Amino acid sequence: MDDEIYDVTAWSLPALYGVPSLQCTDATAVTGRTLDGAALRPGRLDNRDGRVAWVVPSGDQASLRLMTAALRERLVVRRAPMAFTLDGRRWPAGSLVLQAAENPADTAERLERLARATGAVVTGSATSWVTEGRSLGSSELARVAAPRIALAWDSPAGRNSAGATRFVLEQRYGWPVTVVRTPRLARADLSGFDVLILPDEEASYAATLGEAGAANIREFVRRGGTLVTMAGATRWAADPGNALLSTRRERAVQDIESTAPADADPVPGSRLADADALRAAVEPRERELLGTDGVLLRVVPQADHWLTAGLPAEMIVTQSGSDVFRPLTLDEGANAVRFAAPERLVAGGAVWEESRLQMAFKPVVMVEDLGRGRIVAFTVDPTWRGQMEGLDPLLLNAIFARP
Repeated sequence: MDDEIYDVTAWSLPALYGVPSLQCTDATAVTGRTLDGAALRPGRLDNRDGRVAWVVPSGDQASLRLMTAALRERLVVRRAPMAFTLDGRRWPAGSLVLQAAENPADTAERLERLARATGAVVTGSATSWVTEGRSLGSSELARVAAPRIALAWDSPAGRNSAGATRFVLEQRYGWPVTVVRTPRLARADLSGFDVLILPDEEASYAATLGEAGAANIREFVRRGGTLVTMAGATRWAADPGNALLSTRRERAVQDIESTAPADADPVPGSRLADADALRAAVEPRERELLGTDGVLLRVVPQADHWLTAGLPAEMIVTQSGSDVFRPLTLDEGANAVRFAAPERLVAGGAVWEESRLQMAFKPVVMVEDLGRGRIVAFTVDPTWRGQMEGLDPLLLNAIFARP
């Protein structure tokens, strides 16, 4: 079925940026004032004399900017796997911890400077003892990696997706990436990288990479690398011939099912009650799901997964296209983020009813181990037009965090 929908059917800056908003149904007098840079709340270092560790709460862009800035200065940054209570304050899962014992003597001064530059609030602590959760000195606080990132560039990698991903990482968070021409991935030496990102495709990855490209990328992951796939790249990775992801792309659910072969003679009889039943009967037995165009959908992160630590209970993504994937089974991997229930799914825009019902509860981000490495597969493009700032913590967790 073709439609005449152009580009997007939903547009909401609060949803795209992950900012809470209120709906106003009546005319309201609004007073405001112009803010300049000096009026914005600067970051700061609290309890500067707390010389055991420094803690930064997770969940916002300021903490991510401080994290990448600290890694650029070669500070040792750790990440709490679960929420904890320290000095009577509860800190969310994914909070950053910098221990004094494994960082330079001038770390407090550095953090004060970085907090002002990034807008983050850093709190010093004179103790590592917690009344809930893991101690600040626990080995379960995994060290945050300083990854060497390769980004697929040039067709078939989508220019908009690749450009937005590079913008988010380099311009928003100051973390460098190395672009690799996509056709070279079939033979490139990837041993110098920790993370390979395949952005959404504008042409076929399969046609360009072939069996050699899939094998080279598969070996990169097996040796300990992290592969991040986005939208069309996830469709490629889920192809059985590539032996990367265990999930499979779904066909549209059919209303009429038969156990008899399509070419059986005779076929089982049926009754058509009305014209709608006829329209359903003449649909092909296997067809693509009706696509969506720039719709805003609610998604639910898995509460206890390392990838989603520090994320809110519900988030918003932009969905375009018709891809829906089978959830990973527990022995295959984790569905770290899923679409919401059908009655909660649509946050904005027009969605075909059959698409809404079939997308509900299906995976949005999957994590699957392969050898010593892992694949983090986004079924949507988390850097879509560089506007999905609310998804930045999820993307950076995929790149920097470790279980």
